This record gives sequence, structure tokens and C-alpha cells, in this order.
Amino acid sequence: MNSQRVQSVIKQLVEEKSKKYQQTTLNLDKLHQNIEKQGIDICEVMFANYNMGVIRIFAWFITKVFRQIYEKVQINEPALLELQNYDQKTGGPLIFMPTHRSYIDFIMCSYVFFSYKIKCPHIAAAEDFLSMALIPTILRASGAFFLKRKQLEDSILYKTIFYEYVQRILIEECYLEFFIEGTRSRTGKTLNPKFGLLSIVCDAVFDKKIPDATILPITINYEKVLEADTYPYELLGEEKVKESLLRVIKAIKILSSNFGRIHVGFGKMISVKEWSKQQGLDSFEDIRDRKKGVESLGYEVAYQLIEEMVVMPTGIVSTLLLMNRRGITEDQLIKRFEWVLRQITKRGAKTSMTNNGSSDVAVRNSIGFLQDLVDKKKKNVFELTLIPKQEYKSILLLSYYRNQLAHIFFSEGIVCCALNGFGHLLSHKEGVSIERLWEESDFLLKLLKREYVIRNRITSKEQMINFIQYMIDKNVLEKVQDKIRVNQQFGEQASQFTCSLIWPLVECYWATIVYLYQLKRVSDTSTTFELSELITQIQGFAEQMYGEHIMEHYESCSIETIKNAINTYQTMRCINISKKDDSDQVSIVFTDQELLEVEAQVKKYLKNNYSKSISNPIDIARSLLDYTIIPKL
Repeated sequence: MNSQRVQSVIKQLVEEKSKKYQQTTLNLDKLHQNIEKQGIDICEVMFANYNMGVIRIFAWFITKVFRQIYEKVQINEPALLELQNYDQKTGGPLIFMPTHRSYIDFIMCSYVFFSYKIKCPHIAAAEDFLSMALIPTILRASGAFFLKRKQLEDSILYKTIFYEYVQRILIEECYLEFFIEGTRSRTGKTLNPKFGLLSIVCDAVFDKKIPDATILPITINYEKVLEADTYPYELLGEEKVKESLLRVIKAIKILSSNFGRIHVGFGKMISVKEWSKQQGLDSFEDIRDRKKGVESLGYEVAYQLIEEMVVMPTGIVSTLLLMNRRGITEDQLIKRFEWVLRQITKRGAKTSMTNNGSSDVAVRNSIGFLQDLVDKKKKNVFELTLIPKQEYKSILLLSYYRNQLAHIFFSEGIVCCALNGFGHLLSHKEGVSIERLWEESDFLLKLLKREYVIRNRITSKEQMINFIQYMIDKNVLEKVQDKIRVNQQFGEQASQFTCSLIWPLVECYWATIVYLYQLKRVSDTSTTFELSELITQIQGFAEQMYGEHIMEHYESCSIETIKNAINTYQTMRCINISKKDDSDQVSIVFTDQELLEVEAQVKKYLKNNYSKSISNPIDIARSLLDYTIIPKL
């Protein structure tokens, strides 16, 4: 509260309010006291109360819980031994940035550090736990400090106190931990980085308040995520479940559950000063360079998190179950599991399977973890068939686990999906010219750009030529008389596998453009639509199309994918989003004909066999929208 920055803001607020209400000198002192009292209240809620005694007791308790619900925590020990020998005098405070899939993430990090006698960090925690009794006190004593996102955006006093507090943590040589993704990923994908806390760390370095700061990306990979059951509801637009002490008490029943293994991995340490220097930026003197450095550093952390991610067996099994929605025998599942495992390894990605690990055991264990999402049927005594349940919760949860590996095959899936868009004759027999394949792939790459954070995106024809050669080397594609087609001997399985990761996304983008087209057709040119309501209506429309068997993938109804589609169509200038009365309003810019052209382009990449079996899916979709959706707007 005594920092120059905080006192300056308090003085500014006093002056603004005195001008607004024309306060007397006597009242100015009272006004100053009131604002200071607001600041003190903010500090009491926000600040950690680090206590090693509580941390020791908490660590003992967590050890008991983890041994009960997890089979094993696998850790990259050499990286931890390197951390034990870290020289803070030269490298500055350590900044830990884990992936964020579960509330367990920050507990897991502190637990690992405590176990290896590494200083536990101060942890930036969201306000979810503040309304709970007792829990905030324990978390504060364990190093957690709380931020309220709404106040961070709206209140200059709150923002300034938060800024100064984080910098004070760094100046006092404490370690810091926060999630670069900003929030838990409800889809299983790595989210685009948020730069707020990272910019505070960089400011502390470049304003010479600390000599340097060293960032360490950490991946925490779960075989089964503790609270994943709640994510499907949020993906369908339902409100986030509020945390409470009662929910924690009720959660005691999980102590009888098995959540499998956790794999904790570490990326490469990144010096903030060295990173800026490597990028050729003068972040000490140039504010614009500093901003560029923060953004590039944020993405570097995200890229490392993705590259260090470990694919768990549940991710592979979920992917194969979604590929075979009508059922797959256990023997087939094991064989295809081994094939996917080889493909992941060939592409340099990591899996939790060791060289002597048994695929049979891994698959059967995964089926056990996913048992609530799968039906089992026996054709005879010897043959067990596994069928993913068709209810929305099951499909969305399987999709969540599938996203552990989808990013590995994203670019290949784009190319195969674009190639399949030419039809079976050209894609599998006669072949397609590289020029035409690049044109179609380029459109699809831009369309789905927001779906995954990818380090090496294909942005030019030259890169596409090199990537096609890469796919030829992997026996996915082959070249015949200067044309590209699916490898006839080995490529069909790979093509279908990679396309299965892209088709649900395309389907969602197609449903969104169909809805926008029909909305344009039945409304006035000047009509605008409230963004959150529009997203909800598109989601309901997609569900109806799935119910009418116009769409094949229920995960295409996900709110998160619909939001990405809306933002993409804004980038394409199909629509415009503007602020009006504190809400986002959407207006449709494209003409009917232009929207139809986009719809026709997107529809080409739908799953061929499925879309061709419907005589005219857009006409059916239009009729659905005419009679059921529009009246709700």
C-alpha cells in the first residue's frame, strides 16, 4: 500500500471523485481514507500468507490422498536435480508455468517441489475458491494468492495493487507459479497464451527491479482428469459449477476411485533477458519491443508445453473409440492402439508407454478408466465389442482425451482432409496437382487456425511442398506423375485416422455458416444479434442437426469450437462484431450469395461418405432453422 505507484493511483482516484462530487477539503481526507480502506480490503483478500508449517501438514495430507487415488506419479528426475542446483543469484527468481487441465495442477507442482526440497512457489489462483470456508486459508498458507479477473479488468486500484504485489514477490526472491493459458482447458487442447502476469514479470526484469527471471514450462499429464466430468456441461453452455466446501466434502467419495498415472515433464529453462536479446529486441528502452518480447515469449512457453506433452493411453483409446462409433472389438482396438503408438513415436512426440510396456494391459486399463463412457457387448465368449455411448457427456469426454494427441497430426489431417475433398477417384487413384492441393489446404489451414497452437504452421507453397514430402516419407501420401494421392499400400489407415481429427471441427464451422446464411436470409440488413445469445442458438441448432442425422459428430456442438468459428468468420469479414451498450453485437456483412459460396467451400471437407449420403443437407438444415431456431432469437 505504501508503494509510490499505489499511492499515486489513490491520489488520482481522490482527485477524480472530488471533481465529480465537488467535495470540500475536509471530505477529501475522508475520501482518501475510504479509498485506502478499499485497498487494504483488496490486500487482505489477495495476499498469500506463506507458512512452512502448514505446507508440511498439507504435503502429508496430499501424500495420503494421492497414494489413494493415483497409481503413480512419473517425474523427469534429471530436470528436478537441475532445479535443486539452480543459481538464483545469476538467473533471478524461477517462474513456473504448468499446463492447466485440473485444479490438481498447482497442488501437484508444489507437492513435487516440496518432495525434492525445492522452494515452493507463490501461486496465482483464481477466485473460484474464495467463497469456500477454510480452503482459502489453507491455500494462502501454501503460497496461493488470489486474483479476481473482473476487478483486474475494471478497477485501476485493484490492478495496481496486484501489479505491485507480484513484483514484490519477485524482488524478495520468491519463486512464482502461474498458468500461461489463464484458465483450465475444458477441451483438452493447449490454449493460446495470456500475457498479463508474464508482462509483470518482464517489467520487473526490464525496469531493473530484479537481475533476471528464468521461466520453466511444466507439463502435467493425466490418465484420467479428476473433474473432467463437469467439462461437457460447460462446453454445452451451462454455467460453471461453483466450488464450495460442501462439494469438497462430497468429493471424499473419489478416494475409492482410481485415476491412473500422472506424468510430470519439464521444458527448457528460458532466461527473460536472454530471450529478448535472442529476438533482437531492446526491451529495456523500447516499450514496443518489450511488448513484442512478451508475446513471443508467451508463445514459446505454449510451444514447449505442447512439445513436452505426454500422450497417455486413454488419449489413444478415446481417439480410436470415436473413430469406430458403431463399435470395435478389443483385439482390433489393441492392434490399432499399437499402430497409433508407432505413428506418435515416428513424429517425435512423447507417450507414457515404456519399451517393455504391454499394449494389452494399457488398453484394458484405459477401458477401465473410461468405463462410464463405453458400452460392452459380447458377440460370443471370445469376442468383446466396445461401443462409445452416444450421449453427449460420453462423446465430449472422449473428445477431451482425444485432444491429447490431435495437435501431433493436425497439419497432416488438414492435407488429407483437403485431398479427400477432391473425391475418392482423384484422392486415391488419379491424384491431385500440388498447386490445387496447396490452394485447398491453405483455405482449411486458415479456417481452422484458432483450433490448435502450432509452432511450425504451413503458410507458403514452399512449406507445403516440403510437408508433402514429409508425408510421403511417412508413407501417408505418394507421388504419381507429378500428382499427389493417398499411398495405396499404407496410406488409407493414416488418411482416415488424421481426417477423423479434423472432420468434427469442419462440421462445426459448416453448421455455423449455414446458420449465419439462414439468419441473413430471414432478417433485415440492419439487424444485429447479441453475440452470447447467437452462440447459444448456433449450439442448439447444431444439436438439432445432430439429432436429425445431418451431422455425425456430437463434439461439433461444442461452444468453444463455435466461438472459434465465429471469430474466424469475423476475420474473413463474413460478419462484424462491435460493442454496443456493454455487449458484443454481431452483424452479417456478406451477401446471401457470398455466404453460400463460403458454405460450399467448407462443405467440401466434410466426411465424404456421410455428407454424400444426404441428398441436400443445407436444405434440411434450412428447414430445421426456419421452424425451430429463428423464433427463439
